[in-house]
Order: sequence, then structure tokens, then C-alpha cells
Amino acid sequence: MKEDKRAKKATQPNRKAGADLEQRRRHQKWVADLQASYDRRLGVPIGVAQYQEKLIRDARTYATSYLLEAPSQVAQLRVTRLALTELGITPNSEKFPLSFEALHKAIWTEGDPSLEELANKAGGTQSADTGARPKLSVKEGSEADRRAAVDAYIDEVFNRTGKRITRTDIWKKAGYKSRTEFERWERNDPNRPNKAAHENFTRILSEKPHLK
Repeated sequence: MKEDKRAKKATQPNRKAGADLEQRRRHQKWVADLQASYDRRLGVPIGVAQYQEKLIRDARTYATSYLLEAPSQVAQLRVTRLALTELGITPNSEKFPLSFEALHKAIWTEGDPSLEELANKAGGTQSADTGARPKLSVKEGSEADRRAAVDAYIDEVFNRTGKRITRTDIWKKAGYKSRTEFERWERNDPNRPNKAAHENFTRILSEKPHLK
């Protein structure tokens, strides 16, 4: 009994320290989310800001129903685009001045836990239950995923630079003289796989040369 009491007493400081760290983390996350919301409202008319925040909440609610299908960043981008279509949101507009990139971040990274964390957890749980990677409605690396990644990059370039690039700009930047290989890669053509083209186009999407 004495040994049990000593062990319990010895672990109490560690438990308290752990609880304090978690409380501090939660507070820091709350402050960060509050600051993000404030930054979005800055310089925006009150009515527009309120409407924008409502649409962000609606988009977050919509994305929640896709958690099992969004274990990757590409899949999450696709869900954000579905939310835009479903809710009729047009980024960088008078009624919704927020950019696509900022909206996507607000949907997936805010909250405690965030939807991004919940999606990762949901995907991991399903993998553990089935012994395999979670099945998506559209497999990662499929035509839909690649198109979503390209669309997201085009939007990011426009939001950051004000320049609207096209798919032609992308395949030319990768060193190609025609669109053939890019179109084959984007539709994930099973009859003409091209490892070099895959590496070239994914390099453009990851290094983002149009932002430099």
C-alpha cells in the first residue's frame, strides 16, 4: 500500500504538467483561430464580413460529411471545391472577398480539433479496421485528383500574383512544346503511363515556379 501511494504521489506532478501543457495548447489554438477570424474581417464591411463568416461555417459543415474521403491534401482541396459549388461561393468577389486559399485554410485548419486532424484520424482508423488504405470515391492520383491539384495551383497563382495562368503555361514551364503529355498525365491515361512526365508536372505543382 505504501509503495502504491508513493508511486501515485510521484506521478501526480507529471500528470499536472501534462494537463497544463494541454490547456496551454488549447488556449494558443483558440487565440490563433480568433486572430484569423479578426484578420478576415479587417477592412471588410460588417454585413459582408458576417455573411462571409456564415459561409465559412456552412462550408466547414459541408466538409465534415466528407472526412472519410479526405485523408490527403489533394482530397481536401477537392472537397473545398465541392463546397464552393454547393454553396455558390465565389472567392475574391464583392460578396465574398476572401481568396480560395484562405477559405480552404479556414475550413480545414481552424477549430480544435481541426477538420484536417479529424480527417487524418478518420482515415487512419479506417485503415486500421480494414488493414488497407481508406478507399476514396476518387482514388488519389486519379484524373479528378490531378485536375483538382492543377486547378488549386492556378487559383493560388492568381490569388498571390493577380495573374491568371492556364494549363498551357504549366506544360510549357515543364519544358514541353505541346499539350499532349500534359493531357495524358492529367487524365492519368492507363495506356500511356509516363514516369518522366509525372515527375515533371508534379515538380511544377510542388515548386510553384509561377510564384517566383
